[in-house]
Amino acid sequence: MKQLFIIFLLATGLNAWSQVAINTDGSNPDPSAILDVKSTDRGILVPRMTTAHRSAIASPASGLLVFESDTQSFWFYSAGSWLELTDQSSQQWIPSGSSISYTSGNVGVGDASPASAFTVGDGDKFQVSGTEGDVSFTDDNASIQFPATTAPNSPMIYMFNGGTQNADRMVISHSPSFPRWGIEYRDTADVFYLRNGTERRFTFHLSNGRFGIGTSEPVARLDVNGDALLNGITAGRGSGNVNSNTTFGRSALNSNTSGFSNTAVGDGALIFNNDGYYNVAVGSGSRH
Repeated sequence: MKQLFIIFLLATGLNAWSQVAINTDGSNPDPSAILDVKSTDRGILVPRMTTAHRSAIASPASGLLVFESDTQSFWFYSAGSWLELTDQSSQQWIPSGSSISYTSGNVGVGDASPASAFTVGDGDKFQVSGTEGDVSFTDDNASIQFPATTAPNSPMIYMFNGGTQNADRMVISHSPSFPRWGIEYRDTADVFYLRNGTERRFTFHLSNGRFGIGTSEPVARLDVNGDALLNGITAGRGSGNVNSNTTFGRSALNSNTSGFSNTAVGDGALIFNNDGYYNVAVGSGSRH
């Protein structure tokens, strides 16, 4: 080691601009290096200091390197700030080939305190849940836009990624508090429903083209379970909803409670009948 130290002193003393090699085999320094240190059983120690000591360095030069004892890591100065050199085990983002991953918390883009696994925009405006992959918007002006196109294109949204026997599923729901209010799809029968929390109120069969109001199993092109109002004229069964009654006209059979097998055609036909049966009334205001 004394010989090595003397060689170093001689080299630096002879020419301040020459290259320096520190080794025990007498090899010359690499042409690209001003200082070439070689050893198989020793390393180099850079200055070691605490965070406070590092922060107190006056006007650090770009490229300055120190080892910080508080973080047990190297720090170098670049572009006006100190940067920590960490090993892969202490990194938040873990590289894997051409991919990176992060599993220790939430990621925010433009948001310093992200509320979900992936959050974009200050105030958590766009969120992707890390549990089920739910997508949420918190800004009431948020919207989803697709580009205008006149060329052949793909569906904007797929309900499933395949299969024809998928379980019934709500396509659009009112809110997390009312998940069964909205549009439901039955894949096994190719049927759309408009429904509330307890029953299906409107039905549209894609396969046979039937539309049902008040029934989930329409048997005709238009199947209405209950009276219908057509341009101000009521058609149906009248009050009491007795299957065997037939009415056509505003307020026809309007007071019926238990009467059956009645036919009332006209405005107010059989309006006072409540329990009569086998009556036929045709004409506005007809009573019999």
